[in-house]
Amino acid sequence: MPGTTESYLEEPGALRRSHQSFENAIESNPNYAMAWNNKGNVLSALHRYNDAVDCFERATDIDPNYFDAWNNKGNALAQLLSYEDAIYSYEKQLR
Repeated sequence: MPGTTESYLEEPGALRRSHQSFENAIESNPNYAMAWNNKGNVLSALHRYNDAVDCFERATDIDPNYFDAWNNKGNALAQLLSYEDAIYSYEKQLR
């Protein structure tokens, strides 16, 4: 569907541009949890799950109540077949 986030990410170079935008935001403010979470989402879309987990961990270190980051970390860990860690992340999201 034109105009959706999914269609934007399918455009050539969109993930690279998004990644760079979040890198710039993090450089400006290393404690910007949303930028870390969104960078992790881009890395997950690129199937770079270990790197994505690192970003989600940074986001939750900054804001332990960042439920989306806990959920996204669980999703990335599940992709890595690290199910016990994924369940822990999902449980943290629910608290």
